[in-house]
Amino acid sequence: MEILVFFVVIVLLTVFPVMVAAKILGAENSSFFSCLLVVIASVVANKVGIAMVDNQLLANIIAIAFTALCITMILGAKYFQSLLISLLSIGLQFVIVLVLATIGFATLR
Repeated sequence: MEILVFFVVIVLLTVFPVMVAAKILGAENSSFFSCLLVVIASVVANKVGIAMVDNQLLANIIAIAFTALCITMILGAKYFQSLLISLLSIGLQFVIVLVLATIGFATLR
């Protein structure tokens, strides 16, 4: 049962915000599996950014740029639109974590 709750929380925190942001900003493809692929590509982009640069802020900026490129290729959005999808999904993830922390489901430590 715990593993099922874990996967639901992971989807809630990662794939769902990308789907919502893609639908709000009008990406051509905003299906669950496409957004799951974007999340996986985003993790890889983050690892590449960290491997390229020691500065955490610059690594995050590189990761957002690579993620936007992945969103452009996978979801069929324009690059600027993809940047907005990336930033909006990060904002939605933050809000979801705050709500979960407020109701006592997660802690922000």
